Amino acid sequence: MEDKRTKSAGIKEIAAALRISIGTVDRALHSRPGVSPKTRAKVMKMAEKLDYRPNMAARNLKLNHRLRIAVYVPQQIASFFAQLRAGVSAGAVSAHGLNVDLEFRKVLNLAAGDSELLQIDLSRKYDGIIITPADPARIDPIVRRLTQLGTAVICVASDAPRTERLASITIDATASGGIAAELLGKAIKENGTVAILTGQLGTQGHAEKLRGFAATLAAFAPHLSLLPAVESHERAEEAYGRGAARTCRVSEVGKPRRGLHAAEREQ
Repeated sequence: MEDKRTKSAGIKEIAAALRISIGTVDRALHSRPGVSPKTRAKVMKMAEKLDYRPNMAARNLKLNHRLRIAVYVPQQIASFFAQLRAGVSAGAVSAHGLNVDLEFRKVLNLAAGDSELLQIDLSRKYDGIIITPADPARIDPIVRRLTQLGTAVICVASDAPRTERLASITIDATASGGIAAELLGKAIKENGTVAILTGQLGTQGHAEKLRGFAATLAAFAPHLSLLPAVESHERAEEAYGRGAARTCRVSEVGKPRRGLHAAEREQ
């Protein structure tokens, strides 16, 4: 027999439990006037107790409201971010009844200035924002302002954990870097040097991958020496130029010229 307790409650159940009107519960849940602070507190406490979850689809249909969600996901590198954008689009299509309108904002790459675009878009009053944050410190005040305006912010592919973002959807970047180091250590048996090329260490995901790589390399491949990371700032020509320069410097000080054994490609 189905356990009815597993089914989340609605406004009617909250009203019945508190012996108050459905209208009062509705006003309390949506912060409308006409409800005392004491009653609102009781409603919110009961809603939590009964695991109340608002039916967004029904609410949007009732209000004839369309959710406007802006997506700040880089266009480069396409092999990674194109799939991410496709996943966001598929999620919007599958959200039956939610009436979701996606607006893909033009962000070329992680170094292109998402914070400037976010600042410009503050007046657009989106219901939600999906972003791959390049520099958490720079977007912190903007995310705080967006939250105050009632906009939900979700981070994907990288995180901004000290901001007031609602949630983050990412891989375990530290484990990812660790796996790369372990595989490299097994593939290269003799002594050598390893250089890492990354986008920018201010990006949370990039920094976590580097930490995971460095820790695992030291533990499982002590015969490989790790050079300081090279930041390419998401530009291929800068990656090749700095990588080649790093290799030449290693050769000049008498170490084996082995090239770049590891290039962390954040895409």
